[in-house]
Order: sequence, then structure tokens, then C-alpha cells
Amino acid sequence: MTTCEMYDIEKNSWHMITPMPQGRRGCSAVSLNGLCIIVGGAGNTVAAYDPAADRWLAEDVRTLKV
Repeated sequence: MTTCEMYDIEKNSWHMITPMPQGRRGCSAVSLNGLCIIVGGAGNTVAAYDPAADRWLAEDVRTLKV
């Protein structure tokens, strides 16, 4: 699944964001330095979402600059 939603705590609502580059399920997420880091799921890769820019960054954890 590549569709993705983000929860806005201030508005108490969910909204759609840019789809993930690679579908995944059974993954985990953590907030780090303003990014939403997605770990695991399909392919055991790492993805990072920048909510300020509404875009996904490098999927290879070795190339992420956080």
C-alpha cells in the first residue's frame, strides 16, 4: 500500500499526504528532527517523510542526513 495519511494534532484530524515511493505494511514510524522515519515493512527499507515539504526523501538509511 502506498497511500498515506498524517494526523494533525492541532486540528484533531487526518489528511492525505504524498504517497510513499514503495508500498509497505507492518512497518513502524518515529519522529526525528522534523522528519517521519518509516522502518521495515516491504523490503526492510527505511523511508523518511518531510511534512514541511510534503515529500519523501532517500529510502536508503545510509544516505539519510538527519
